[in-house]
Amino acid sequence: MLVSGGDTPLGNSIIQKALAGGFNVVATAVNISRGKNGQRGKETGAKGASESLVLVPWQRMSPVSARNVVLKALSTNAAIDHAILIHSLTNERRNLHEIPLNLIQEISDLQLKSHLFLAKELLSLFLKRKAGTLSLVVDVGGLDELATMDSLVAGGFTSLAESLMSVYRNDPVSINAFDTQSSDVDEYALYIVSTATQGGGWHHHGQRGGVFRGRSRAKR
Repeated sequence: MLVSGGDTPLGNSIIQKALAGGFNVVATAVNISRGKNGQRGKETGAKGASESLVLVPWQRMSPVSARNVVLKALSTNAAIDHAILIHSLTNERRNLHEIPLNLIQEISDLQLKSHLFLAKELLSLFLKRKAGTLSLVVDVGGLDELATMDSLVAGGFTSLAESLMSVYRNDPVSINAFDTQSSDVDEYALYIVSTATQGGGWHHHGQRGGVFRGRSRAKR
């Protein structure tokens, strides 16, 4: 299983839940907390003390780096049958007119292009194998109201999930989309890990639809 965003609370929790569930995990982030046995993987695809966790570097704005993530993952013992891409909140809370233009471009590139690059490489792999599951996860901490840049990026991520599920509906790959209205990170992580391998479609954690159903609103 490949997991992006392991340096976020949700990504970290997904990794720990996947390891506990017996998965071999390749993570694209390096700030992974130690597991219960105090073990953690190493960077650059080398096996660490834990044989089940491998960390690979990812320069998020580089399409070449996205390809290298997949190639390095394939060089390990971790079977890349399932991939989980996580979109988390940005740190930008200002209104649009207050945000510098260069920062708007940087956030757009970092949050949107990075997932496009990695999704492209993973889909190419899965289609070649004629099997695989790609899960797109929105992590907004259960918020109903999002700041301007978060609304933009979450909307783009949502549209990407919608498009992929439609375009690849007749292909031998499964596309999942996850959202939640809960702020319980560990509960959401467990739901994702236990559901992501069961086939494609929408998966709403909690009782209400979330940002994937158009519930995100710009902060006024």
